[in-house]
Amino acid sequence: MAAPASQEYWLLRILMQHDDLVPWAASYLDERWLLHPEVRNILVLRIQAHNQQTWNSLPAFLEQLPTVELRTMVTEVIAEDRPVPKPETQLQEIVTRLRNQFIDREMQSLTHQASQPETPDPVRLELHLQKQALRLSKAAPLAPLHKGEESPADDPEAY
Repeated sequence: MAAPASQEYWLLRILMQHDDLVPWAASYLDERWLLHPEVRNILVLRIQAHNQQTWNSLPAFLEQLPTVELRTMVTEVIAEDRPVPKPETQLQEIVTRLRNQFIDREMQSLTHQASQPETPDPVRLELHLQKQALRLSKAAPLAPLHKGEESPADDPEAY
């Protein structure tokens, strides 16, 4: 299993060590922004435990993880002895960076689609408009993802 990128490592570390920050992450973090599959799986399960009010403790959570690899990753992350300075600030900055990187990847994909010779002009215009909307969303401050019970996966424009 490949190691996660630094930002995803620190995000995992913060959310495993600071239960009080999980509600904020549940509101602002979109799992699509996470590239590392194991980190994504762990954080989805951690946020689900929070949302469903089934979180008991870290040892109980470790027991519920479906694979040895996930348990090992969480154990390694929490075993590190260095304190996380200003975890609230770091969490917000990391999630914002992850969102912006996701938007950059989406914009690159749209640019690639628009540059294909077979792309018709009306589609090219629509792709350009989508890129403009993404640019605006990237410039906007981070906002909660959920409006009511709507899942971010249900709304493809939710960045």
